Amino acid sequence: MKTLLTKICPICKLVFEKPKTCGMPEWNLKRKFCSRNCDNIWRKGKNFSPSTQFSKERHFVPPTAFREGQRPSIKTEFKKGNVPWTAGNKLSVEHYKKLKNAGFFDPKYGDKSGNWKGGRTALGKLIRSCKNYKEWRLKIFIRDNYSCVWCNARSCAGNKVIIHADHIKPFCEIIEENNITNIHEALICEELWDINNGRTLCFPCHKKTLTYLINQYTKKILRCPESIIRCAGKSALKR
Repeated sequence: MKTLLTKICPICKLVFEKPKTCGMPEWNLKRKFCSRNCDNIWRKGKNFSPSTQFSKERHFVPPTAFREGQRPSIKTEFKKGNVPWTAGNKLSVEHYKKLKNAGFFDPKYGDKSGNWKGGRTALGKLIRSCKNYKEWRLKIFIRDNYSCVWCNARSCAGNKVIIHADHIKPFCEIIEENNITNIHEALICEELWDINNGRTLCFPCHKKTLTYLINQYTKKILRCPESIIRCAGKSALKR
């Protein structure tokens, strides 16, 4: 049987045991009293050093907080007597029942979400964590000599460069065109493991590609192509 660790409270002389949630460093160095009341009795009337006392001057103030006498924007500040447009607007009982029967107030997650596509996100994580995907990524890094194919950036002493194995043809399009629904179908798909469809890019160059952060549900490019052209240049897009 395990022996229980005990101490004697210096205030009430009560023997108390070590709680399960209390670690050994805290028990040996900090835990001296059986309760918070005994701790407050011991602290009462004692003068602690200024470095440990709480003061309003030392209290952390976020840089975005308004200082004394500072006014926010006149357009956005609260105006006395202003009535918001939502004041007094309440749903009627009939409208509330219609929304409740339609499931408007129910949580929208899983297959109830409007973006649900049969658990495709979980499938993507499963594919990216398998052995074949790690080997595919390693082959691309070795072929490109662990360097970005656009800017030739590479990690060296004192300069760490994060590199990604980018899909020239988007990963989500390959899964959709080949009707991949599970990990077994992904392992036998040759197009998914074609190293000619991959390239090594550093993180800044990866963000400049036209296929970066394509939403796999809406199939919309989240970045403006014109801004990408200005950042990457025509030579980058030709590659």
